[in-house]
Amino acid sequence: MTVRMLFLFVLAVLASACPASGTDTLNGPSRVTLPNGAVYSVEVPQTKEGRERGLMFRPRLEPKTGMLFVFSTLDRHSIWMKNCLIALDLVWIDDSKRVVAIKEGAPPCAAEPCPIYSSPVPSRYVLEIPAGAARAENLSVGGVLRF
Repeated sequence: MTVRMLFLFVLAVLASACPASGTDTLNGPSRVTLPNGAVYSVEVPQTKEGRERGLMFRPRLEPKTGMLFVFSTLDRHSIWMKNCLIALDLVWIDDSKRVVAIKEGAPPCAAEPCPIYSSPVPSRYVLEIPAGAARAENLSVGGVLRF
């Protein structure tokens, strides 16, 4: 497989990464409650285009906000930060809404190829919140979220 073909394959697989616009959410923002009781207002993209766009090109993310990606399968979902302008905490969540992995402070992609962030175990959801929020909220693997 050539490098170009591999790049195109990875690009296609990661199309739902860095998860931008609230106009793609169902019934407006949703709420995610962390184990410590903190409530985050999150956008939930409903279309392929919305998942592909994610949080791209946003100059900032307000405190206690984020984006929740809902996948149809339990799998090792990958995220990348292409065209993201802000650092994010990435939180992978399983079917029972238990945190299975956290990547704190994933930086914006400075140059291609962009790093790819994956959970070491299968997940159903990925929550993106402002960098530093996971630590500030004492979020850890094993914690259960409500949404």
